[in-house]
Amino acid sequence: MDIVTDLTAEAASYLTVIQDICKANIPGESRESSKNYPLWDAFRESNTPGHCHEIHRRRIAEIVWSSAGLEVGDDLIHCFLLTASDLLNWLKRLSQVDPGASASDEAEKLATGNLYSSPFFWRQLIRDILYTYPAERKQLVVILQYMPVQIILALASKRTGTYKQRLYQVYNPRLESLLSRRDHKVLNQFWQSKDGDGAFAERAFFLLTDDTALVQSLNKKEVPLPFESLFYQELLEVSQSRGRRFDDMEPAASFHFPPPESINSKDPVRIAEQLHLAGLAFSGGGIRSATFNLGVLQKLAELGVLARFDYLSTVSGGGYIGTWFSSWIKRSGSLSKVVERLDTKSSPDPLADEVRPIKWLRMFSNFLSPNASIMSTDAWTMGITWLRNTLINQTVLLLILLTALSAIGALFSGWDYISNLSVKMTTGKVLAWSAVILLPGSFLAGSGMRSYNNNHPPQRRFVLGRSAWLAHLLIVWATAAAFLLTIWFSTVTLASHTYIMKLQMLAPGVIFAFLGMIMIAAMGRYHRFEEEKFGEKPLYRVRLASAILLTSVIASACGLALLAAAWHLIEYISLSTFKNSYFQSKLILIIGVPFILEAISISVVVRMALMGNFFPDERREWWGRMGALVHRFMIIWMLVTFSSLLLPDLFKKIPYTYVEKLPAVFGGWMAIIAYAVKLAFQSKTAGDKAVGGVQQAQEIFVRFAPYLFMLGFLLIGAYMIDFLRSAVQGYFPQQNRIWCCATLTLALAVLTFLLSWRVGVNEFSLHDFYRNRLVRAYLGATRRRTDRMNTANSFTGFDKDDDFPLSLLTTKEQYYGPYPIINTALNATTVSELDRQDRKAESFVFSPLYCGFDFSPTRSAAYSRNQVYEYGYRPTLQYSRDAGPLIGTTMAISGAAVSPNMGYHSSPATAFLLTVFNVRLGRWIGNPRLDCWKRSDPVAGLGYLIKDLIGNSDINTNYVCLSDGGHFDNMGLYELVRRKCNYILLGDAEEDEKSTCEGLANAIRRCRIDFGAEIELDVSRITNKDKDTRYSKSHVVQGTIKYPGKKQATGTIIYIKTSLTGNESVDIREYFINNPEFPQQSTGDQFFDEAQFESYRKLGYHSIQNIKQLRLP
Repeated sequence: MDIVTDLTAEAASYLTVIQDICKANIPGESRESSKNYPLWDAFRESNTPGHCHEIHRRRIAEIVWSSAGLEVGDDLIHCFLLTASDLLNWLKRLSQVDPGASASDEAEKLATGNLYSSPFFWRQLIRDILYTYPAERKQLVVILQYMPVQIILALASKRTGTYKQRLYQVYNPRLESLLSRRDHKVLNQFWQSKDGDGAFAERAFFLLTDDTALVQSLNKKEVPLPFESLFYQELLEVSQSRGRRFDDMEPAASFHFPPPESINSKDPVRIAEQLHLAGLAFSGGGIRSATFNLGVLQKLAELGVLARFDYLSTVSGGGYIGTWFSSWIKRSGSLSKVVERLDTKSSPDPLADEVRPIKWLRMFSNFLSPNASIMSTDAWTMGITWLRNTLINQTVLLLILLTALSAIGALFSGWDYISNLSVKMTTGKVLAWSAVILLPGSFLAGSGMRSYNNNHPPQRRFVLGRSAWLAHLLIVWATAAAFLLTIWFSTVTLASHTYIMKLQMLAPGVIFAFLGMIMIAAMGRYHRFEEEKFGEKPLYRVRLASAILLTSVIASACGLALLAAAWHLIEYISLSTFKNSYFQSKLILIIGVPFILEAISISVVVRMALMGNFFPDERREWWGRMGALVHRFMIIWMLVTFSSLLLPDLFKKIPYTYVEKLPAVFGGWMAIIAYAVKLAFQSKTAGDKAVGGVQQAQEIFVRFAPYLFMLGFLLIGAYMIDFLRSAVQGYFPQQNRIWCCATLTLALAVLTFLLSWRVGVNEFSLHDFYRNRLVRAYLGATRRRTDRMNTANSFTGFDKDDDFPLSLLTTKEQYYGPYPIINTALNATTVSELDRQDRKAESFVFSPLYCGFDFSPTRSAAYSRNQVYEYGYRPTLQYSRDAGPLIGTTMAISGAAVSPNMGYHSSPATAFLLTVFNVRLGRWIGNPRLDCWKRSDPVAGLGYLIKDLIGNSDINTNYVCLSDGGHFDNMGLYELVRRKCNYILLGDAEEDEKSTCEGLANAIRRCRIDFGAEIELDVSRITNKDKDTRYSKSHVVQGTIKYPGKKQATGTIIYIKTSLTGNESVDIREYFINNPEFPQQSTGDQFFDEAQFESYRKLGYHSIQNIKQLRLP
């Protein structure tokens, strides 16, 4: 979060509470007359602790910092009131100053600030003040006693913990009583520190008022940036590029806009508004979009308006042509030269060498396999490359399965060895083991309960009850306990032991079971439930205490009875006779552990049921979620242990007559899976989105296929692990069976790690294959013929010099075209904010200056509890590799339409199939907000391959999964609206057979939700087609953009859609008649012939009839 947003959000938090206090203390008859009171006048009558009600006190405790665990009493309220008074006096002073022309708006707005002004009003007002008068930032820091987090990050060590980071933000506290002695000492030491750049206090105030120096300092410290911090630098780049483009144009074609030096604001948002930014967006849609938008580019060049665009935002197929256009400008050294070549009237000879880049695109319209023949080397290379990479990845996955199955076998060998030892059950041992098993488990469960009642301050970084690992730790502990109990029960198996005798032998354990139940209740503060709900009522406390004691006794006794039943079952299995001597032991391990876990779960349920309404609802939810995790684990346990221990034995019992049929069964299995992969590849709907008819059946089939594949894969793995065990056992004596299994497991684990380390998660996906062919087709096109002839490989046709770093597309490097924004999707199937869970992705951009993402909320950084912010931009020059990512790599990521993680299209079933068969075009890359941001690949890709397999991605891991930008916004519109573009021209060539404009609607919806921008666009002239001819009334429609805080729409959007109106040329009409799907042919078709390529290009060119349609400002 940038310093201005941080300060304005913190100040707005104070002002909101001030308003609430004032409104709560205004008599009813005075409310109407007080509406127009300035806030500082209204607060004068409520400036005492007595006016702060309980709800206000709780809110104040969130705003005003105090040391963890310190009892501060009314000092917190006193500090707030002093700060509030100073803040309002500061606002009052600014409203009364004779501001002159430059700041009269702020003074006028301040005079209208009253009890009912919204937080948005205050944030915008204070923002204007802080940008107009940077020196006022110092004053506001002193008033709020709050230093923005970016200043601390620029001064402190990168390893500063959460607690200290937030402590350092407390600047010159008013009341020392709010800080502990230790915190006060630490805080003073920090602000009195010095480094090579000077004293911290002096440098902090310097950085507060110099945004450019702050960004440089943060980059030097390798701190991730929010979008707001880099936007000013981006606007300077855009402005410089615009000036050079206009200078390069003919005088008659130039545009008139205010020069940058005439803009008197440092606020990047205000600068963007005054620059009247224009953006050109090309949608996704594979080569269809690239070719259609090539025609759009040619018409814009003919109309002489290409130089007007400041931004070029592209997605997927739009990125193909966008990077081609940018690279041509870069390599030619002039936009005007490229415009002249694109203009068919200025360059009418299509065979001339100067228009070779356009001819090259026709040559490589089959960019994946330029020679389309099935027997061509290109076609065979594509097939063999996929087969090679798939087999390598499947080998890694098979090794993972074999390691897991072998580990289960080793676990069983250890279990069997211990269970054969002679163990005598005594009362002392029962008590000792009960204490060891139950008390730590009760402590873990109680910690989960305790988190509901303790208002843990944000200064404490790790609170066990709030840790995401607590549930997993509790499952591990319970499983270990169940494992030991199965051993114990299996060693004491006598037919003479009746069920009652077993109860008597286990009875001493009830003592610690009861104590564990009481511990959970005490730590979970069950005994405080009624008091918190109804207040101090002795009768309720007596009844509640009685309920806790009684239900603890009954639940403990129930658990005892169930454990005795589990023992009885294990004994029954042990005393049964089977041909295979190990069968009993294997069966005990497979079902014994889940049975004991179920016994524990039922005892918890019994306690909840008997306590009834005395049991707190929120704790019941905690136990319900915990129960779900336990039962899911039990299913996985039985499946994996059965596959490892019993499946090989069952496989051996298959009659020989059936074994002869296995090849046919295997072939049928592979055919079914292959068909499912084909459907998953073509999937256009989200995994959980209901569709109708045949599509619904296909969707169900794709969901079912992974389980069918897993069954076959488990059979293969079980057979192979049995073969390996048999081979290895010959080198170990029979009595050392446990060492045999352990050695095999270790060897498989080492082999899995080494192979996955060398293979990686990106290297043998299809990303590089896809990228190399895109680079040859679209970046090789812009190379000079003689240059490429000297450097291209004569055998493969590839040339590493076709590609170049994205960071070279800046004015510093003599690039003067529109600023490129290459849109990708940052996949996040695991989200922290439920309002974003349907998206399963966020916007991630590559641009010449910075790469990264930002979806941070507008709130003070004081509320961050874990030092993780929802943004992460890094300088492109350093991101992922030296000199930054190559433009070809970013183009390929932006066009990675098929990948296990696909944003809102993601589904676990599809992810599983696509990973197993290596249909992976996306890329795992260093997370720009974490320390791995300079790395382009994970060091060890095993974990990320598994994440692909289960369709899991997260923004908090060291590496993030990027895929097609269309998995978030398929229009390229989102990032242009973020930048407050005044004019946007959007070329939409996505597949849209039903004319629903899904991609456009999705982009508009997200712009409204995330930016508050209202885009009004009537597409009926395009979508309402004639039923007989399927012709639209227009290719182009106009809409408006209303940005937040504006009373009326100030922006314009021009939308161009792949549609037919009936006035197209003869060749387009002929192609449409012979290909009824045109112009909405499948995106999966990436193999264009000459007629198809020219039809889409000409349609894009034809879609714009004249310059009036563009409504340029």
